Amino acid sequence: MWKDLSPQWQIVLEEAWKAFSNGCAPIGAAVFDNNGHLLVKGHNTSGESAVMNPKLAHAELSVLQRLDIRSGINVRSVKLYT
Repeated sequence: MWKDLSPQWQIVLEEAWKAFSNGCAPIGAAVFDNNGHLLVKGHNTSGESAVMNPKLAHAELSVLQRLDIRSGINVRSVKLYT
């Protein structure tokens, strides 16, 4: 089954596993360009003790905040997997 998943979904599920392993809700997210190249990835950190604002520690928000648009990325052309 794992080999049947696209590389994008494999990355997202690996991130979800990291969240689960850290005691958080098992949610991962990643942003890819039109060619399927990974731009940024992350996971839910709301249950981790070092997080200052757990209400905003969602995987989707984390990756979108770290997406570097200064490099000329058109945010309307990327894909968010979660």
